[in-house]
Amino acid sequence: MVTLQQNYTPAVEFSDNAARRRRGMLYAVEAVTGLASTMLIISIFFYTERKFGWGMRQNLVLAAVQGLVYVVGSLAASSISQRFGRRRSLLVLFVLIGAIAAVGIFRPTPRAVTSLLIAYTLVISLTWPMIESLVSAGIGARELSRVLGVYNLVWAGIGACAVAINGTIIEHWPRGVFIIPSVAHAVGLILLWLTPPGPAPGGAVNGNEDLRAEDALLEQRRLALWLSRIALPATYIVIFSLSAMLPSLAAVKRLPTSYATLIGSAWLVARWFTFWFLGATHWWHTRPRLLLWAAMLMLLGFIGTVGPATREGPLATILAVMIGSQIVLGMALGLIYSASLYFGMVLSDGSTEHGGYHEALIGLGQAVGPLAGAIAQWIWPGSAVAGIVAVSGLVGLAIAGAGVAAKRARRAG
Repeated sequence: MVTLQQNYTPAVEFSDNAARRRRGMLYAVEAVTGLASTMLIISIFFYTERKFGWGMRQNLVLAAVQGLVYVVGSLAASSISQRFGRRRSLLVLFVLIGAIAAVGIFRPTPRAVTSLLIAYTLVISLTWPMIESLVSAGIGARELSRVLGVYNLVWAGIGACAVAINGTIIEHWPRGVFIIPSVAHAVGLILLWLTPPGPAPGGAVNGNEDLRAEDALLEQRRLALWLSRIALPATYIVIFSLSAMLPSLAAVKRLPTSYATLIGSAWLVARWFTFWFLGATHWWHTRPRLLLWAAMLMLLGFIGTVGPATREGPLATILAVMIGSQIVLGMALGLIYSASLYFGMVLSDGSTEHGGYHEALIGLGQAVGPLAGAIAQWIWPGSAVAGIVAVSGLVGLAIAGAGVAAKRARRAG
């Protein structure tokens, strides 16, 4: 009996250690992918504004087109991964996406860069649902919260750093905006090649939990999933509208690019700390209506960030208000994003399909928000306030939709 125990335990420990090492490799893949995608999607608008002289409307149109192709790619990820396998598909996609990013090294013209950014966004949108599924499959619900917490910390942390330093790169090494992503994807390709395969999605029940026997918990998770996924597009309406607007706002244009991206990264830092807190706790798993409050704070944080920056005044005061509002914004964004990813994955056992839904909603927000801002800019040329009002109105509609869903759920309960 003792001998059997001794022979059995190391095998279990080896399996656990192997799983941890595999996740560590996937986190590294995610980190380099997040570095590259942040530079070419989130903070690329400082490049187009400073190098091409683009205004707010042109940046908003680019963001909207990127959002549309992001939706297409996200929804296609599941069928591609089912046909060719997640790992094999990712290996091919990393080769392709690195080559696309490299185009900007040799042809940094407006037309070439615009084309590569659209193509890049389409391909990167295929990768995220697969990476999310590789990380999440076959993990119990409570452990999944911690694993996805680390996952969010990795991409959010590297993203915050990428935005903060991208202004310096744009000022002093413009081709680095494309060289760094190309190298990052090459590194990601090598890391993924060295990562051993893991369990297939749907291959394990969530730990020892029988969710079907926990009706109240299951209903809370479903409600939280609906609320978070109603609010999730609104978060990316805010993120990409903010990213496209920020370089053209009066207060930001008074700053060197290196300082502008540093100031503009405050919300990413706040979101990182929120991910850290949520990944270390479970209390929010059973409080789905917190997402309504988060959505309201998100709207206030957005208005507080961009509103003061449209006016002339003491720069120090304006920047202080912007940073404070970004902290509120980042906390709200972190909660909504965490809820959408966690509840989608825990209810589907880490499927690529649900990762695709999560990412498609991101793309929807990226398309709709900047498009509304661009239309407002077309009707009222040069009016930053018009774009802010249009985007804020869309976020308000999303909050109202989440409120109606919560009210109906309460009545049904």
